[in-house]
Amino acid sequence: MSRICGCLSDATGTPACFAYGPELWPGRKESHVSEANAQNLFDLSGKVALITGSGQGVGQGIAELFAAFGATVLVNDYVEDRARSVAEKIKAEGGKAEGLQGDVTDFDGVLNLVANATEKHGAVDILINNAGNA
Repeated sequence: MSRICGCLSDATGTPACFAYGPELWPGRKESHVSEANAQNLFDLSGKVALITGSGQGVGQGIAELFAAFGATVLVNDYVEDRARSVAEKIKAEGGKAEGLQGDVTDFDGVLNLVANATEKHGAVDILINNAGNA
């Protein structure tokens, strides 16, 4: 079973801490929310998320999770086939996604990536800068 835990705050700054799964953070007071409440905490319906480096690995996991919570996910990778493959997987599972090739180390490439994203999907609500090399 997966562990999901963290703290969020709403627009007023009111914290909403939650944790569920087989293990909780040591030393922290246990705070559980139901699955239905977790869905509400993470409702991304109507949001557009651009996730760099999401053609594989951690970025792919983030893209799939955001799509599961209702976001339109713009899957970005340096390798176009990886970006498109993840986007197709998300769509096959009922989510909304588009694969966009782009090199985040190239300034003009980033400008083109953002221009393409906003032209097709409007404003980007969420940006996850995940791309990088080990």
